[in-house]
Amino acid sequence: MKKTLRKLKVKKAVLVSLGTGFAFFVTVFFIGYMVIRNYIRKMNVIDRSQEDDYVYAEDYNDNIDIDENVHMIENQVSEAFQDELSIDDINVDNVSDSTDEDLNFLSEYEKIADIPVMKDKNVFNVLLIGSDSRDPDDRGRSDAMMVLSVSKKNKEIVLTSLLRDIYLNIPGKKSNRLNAAYALGGAKLLTETIENNFKIKLDGYVAVDFIAFLEIIDILGGVTVEVTEEELPFLNSNIRNINMFLNEDTDKDLIPAAGKYLLNGKQTLGYSRIRYAGTDFARTARQRKVLEQIFEKMKNIGLLDILNILNKVLPKVTTNLSEKEIISHIINLPDYFRYEFKQWRIPVDGSYKYAKIKGKDVLIIDIEKNINEILKKIYTIKRQN
Repeated sequence: MKKTLRKLKVKKAVLVSLGTGFAFFVTVFFIGYMVIRNYIRKMNVIDRSQEDDYVYAEDYNDNIDIDENVHMIENQVSEAFQDELSIDDINVDNVSDSTDEDLNFLSEYEKIADIPVMKDKNVFNVLLIGSDSRDPDDRGRSDAMMVLSVSKKNKEIVLTSLLRDIYLNIPGKKSNRLNAAYALGGAKLLTETIENNFKIKLDGYVAVDFIAFLEIIDILGGVTVEVTEEELPFLNSNIRNINMFLNEDTDKDLIPAAGKYLLNGKQTLGYSRIRYAGTDFARTARQRKVLEQIFEKMKNIGLLDILNILNKVLPKVTTNLSEKEIISHIINLPDYFRYEFKQWRIPVDGSYKYAKIKGKDVLIIDIEKNINEILKKIYTIKRQN
């Protein structure tokens, strides 16, 4: 009888212990879920089902140069470098003055009309947009456009830069540079443009202004880069403009000479926005280099730093990802940090040439060749031309 009572007590104690443990787990999970939801609600989340077909700047002329719409924080350089700004001054042999017809531009796109938009449940593609706007009522320009692809199948994260001067078809508009799509119709039109032209399904977008970028770098303790003699004057010019916007001393945080530096947020922002040292190809390479360092640093920061980043940055982020999607990817971050990080850009080597169309310096690309490279690098699919 005593043994039976003892067994019942032990059984009861085990059940109470399991029940308490389960209750504790549920409580911690619920608290964590509520904390994450609280941070997510700081973001400007756009409901896809209610996402408007935006009509921006109704008097906008599709033929104008987007770069004429200058913002205060735009990459400015001193008068001493003004004659270096045109792509025509670059010493290349493949620059031409052409029209759409001369380049057989439209016929190139006929080749890809029957290629389906690629979608894979094991690959998550999100469009990252860096905007130069400081005005909440003005989206500014898409100064940086990258596709971040998370492949659960290959355990890879692939960062693809899209050069903004690529000349392509914009749905419902005239052909123009890629970054014109954002000015003409916001993130939605930019997403449609990328999907239609490069045949890659985008699961959503995340748009962030550059002040948020600056704050992330400062919290992470800066990034290390080698500043060249060619980059130095443009970097310092950018830093001066950022100082002006932040109402700080114009010459604060300038880089004294070429060399290797641990850059703070302001300096890193200036470095990432260098446009006229090595063309836009070098510029996007600098941006990817910085983002790769951010990814590596994020692996080792503590919870308080993560919460600090979320608190400062999320209010400056706009996305059309759902709350459920965001929470899912936050939970999977520890796994993502173990993935291999790769980076590249579109257009690939040997697939483009410089041209001037309607007075604008643009890149004419072999669209089919670049689609094939996207399929190979992101989806590991080899497609024959």
